Amino acid sequence: MDVLLAQELNNLAFEEREGINEEIHGVRSLAVIESAQLVQDALLSFENLIRSRIQQEQALPGSDLLISLYLQAQQLGYALIHQPSFRVGFLRAEFFRIPNAVERFLQHLKLLHDVLGEQAFRERPLTLSNMSVRESKLLREGSFQVVLGRRDRFGRRIAGVFDQYGGPNYTLEAKFRVARYILMAAAEDEETQKKGLVFFFYQMDSSSMVFHDEQEQVMFSRLFESVPLRVSALHMCLPDDASPQILQVKHRAMRSFGPVARVRARFHVGTHSVVQSSIETFGISSDVLPLSNTGGLKTQNHLKWIGMRRLREDAIFRVAGRDGIAGSNHPAQHLSFSWIECPGLYDVLLGRGKPKMNHVGNVAMRAIVMSKVNQYISATKQERIDIIEEVLLEIRASGGRFLKEDQNMHGYWSEVDVETARQKVGIFFRDIRSNTGPKASAAKK
Repeated sequence: MDVLLAQELNNLAFEEREGINEEIHGVRSLAVIESAQLVQDALLSFENLIRSRIQQEQALPGSDLLISLYLQAQQLGYALIHQPSFRVGFLRAEFFRIPNAVERFLQHLKLLHDVLGEQAFRERPLTLSNMSVRESKLLREGSFQVVLGRRDRFGRRIAGVFDQYGGPNYTLEAKFRVARYILMAAAEDEETQKKGLVFFFYQMDSSSMVFHDEQEQVMFSRLFESVPLRVSALHMCLPDDASPQILQVKHRAMRSFGPVARVRARFHVGTHSVVQSSIETFGISSDVLPLSNTGGLKTQNHLKWIGMRRLREDAIFRVAGRDGIAGSNHPAQHLSFSWIECPGLYDVLLGRGKPKMNHVGNVAMRAIVMSKVNQYISATKQERIDIIEEVLLEIRASGGRFLKEDQNMHGYWSEVDVETARQKVGIFFRDIRSNTGPKASAAKK
């Protein structure tokens, strides 16, 4: 595996290796800079290539098995394949290279068919309500999870396998369905679609295995290579142990990713505390991962995430039923749901507490306010209103919103109205002004 990885890295140009290294560290993104026109043109090219391949298959039946599967899914009413919001994920995962995006899209359909059969195109997308009892149990164990409400310093969502996934008591189909459910949930986040997912394999216990056999490894490899979401940073966390067991874990885990993700792998070896320190050099705080101080798996936030997902799915399917569009294979994730599970990097979070104060958007707002505080202190009432408006405009220009957490919605966030945002900024100015001593007397009445 080390030889293979070295070969794959050597196949890259120096500039490519440097770009990948910077993206892993969250210094810059290799994502394509998007515009509405670029996305529209790419979706049109995507559709045209699909149609072209359909024509070729119709002219020479059996020449394109992937397109044959696409036509089968279409015939069975698998509406998701026509959704622009679904297709654009494949475009972003392949940096808007149209042939690569279409191939990834078709390979995803093939994987669904290979693992789940024709039924994959007949039933609606997997939700908590239609999971089997065993699948629900596997999901709740939390060994494979998306980290709730947290991002790295670059704004990417974080997910990973943090313990033995499933074990031999679960079928390959159950493991696939749960893993795909989690990755597709992560792919709903547009910022992560663009910048990629940060993924962890955390295997500090040499007595257990992340994956149990070659078949499972191959299935995961195909899943990661075909979902509408790329892995932009891969962190392998292992004990300082050269035993055959750990070497096998490393080999299987690395084989679970294609070459595009493998060259983004970084290894962290040692005790739990050593590994945590190493991870922090990549812009990921040690308290982000669902692990205790001793490396044990924590599931409290994961169970909260499941509750939030259930609330979201129930609300969406109520809307679908009310509008008369609910069906066995209706693409629920593409209906509107205004609540926010994970705040964006530059959002300003209302409320108390250190995590909110230290959020990137809150830190950025404080910096903007501090840069204008002297101007604010000496301003008239109308001028202060204008200064507050300037702050709001700067925050919005960076993509930031003012969000408030709603415990009645299981911890979902919602965007507050403009007046509440103005009050938040005004209070911050007044708090600073009250601590400026004699300068306060210079304020105009």
